[in-house]
Amino acid sequence: MRRTNKVSIIFITIMIVAILGLTLAYAMFSKQLTISQSNATIKGNQSFSVKFSTNATKVVDTDPLNVQFTHGASGSLSAAKIDNSGTNPKITNLGLTLDYYNSSMQEVGTCYIDALYAINDGAFDAYLKSIKIDNVSGYSKPIVCLPKEGATTSSVETACSSISVAVYVQGGSLYRGIKVTSTGITHGNSGDPSSYSSSGNYTGITGFKLAKPASAASFSNNYISIKFTGLNAKALSADGPYEIKVGDITLEYSTQDS
Repeated sequence: MRRTNKVSIIFITIMIVAILGLTLAYAMFSKQLTISQSNATIKGNQSFSVKFSTNATKVVDTDPLNVQFTHGASGSLSAAKIDNSGTNPKITNLGLTLDYYNSSMQEVGTCYIDALYAINDGAFDAYLKSIKIDNVSGYSKPIVCLPKEGATTSSVETACSSISVAVYVQGGSLYRGIKVTSTGITHGNSGDPSSYSSSGNYTGITGFKLAKPASAASFSNNYISIKFTGLNAKALSADGPYEIKVGDITLEYSTQDS
């Protein structure tokens, strides 16, 4: 009986040691991070990271976005901001109040956000996979024009029909982009037109590499252009001031090109 008890104690001890060993091994394995946007598993001391920035060589995401007007158009940008808190970089609260156009110029005015970059500050090459413009919160389209005091809804809708917002990503000689209008229609400037949908998404992008930085002191970037176009006389045909709202803009990158 004593021998049987002794064997049982030894067996139980071995089982406990084995369980502790498996637990420790799993804990070590779980230190690896699975990055959902990259479809790859990478070690915990490495990172996959692409962020929006107003600086071309380092991540600066707290400065106000810089806006420029051309051909006599003028107005003001909303409190648009960079949001790097999620898996993919995003521009939120994007909007424009248009207040003046010099019709004697007889040219289409443009408002564009200047000096915006996608920075690769991680340890892996990043490949652009999609450009997305969400619908404006509470609406079913990516551009909404809202009348301000003194303007009628019908006149604002007519004026809004001439306005589009384009998002282009440039990496060296490569360009990818989409353009949305107040009707929700999107157009591609390159790539397969079937990749574009009325929701403002351009998915399935390939061959667009954002190389990892060569060292901790250097960065690789893509230039991002966001333009309000069609700011012509028709855009100012409303009988009062109005605001142009745009849905959140997101770029998705991956560690894999396919």
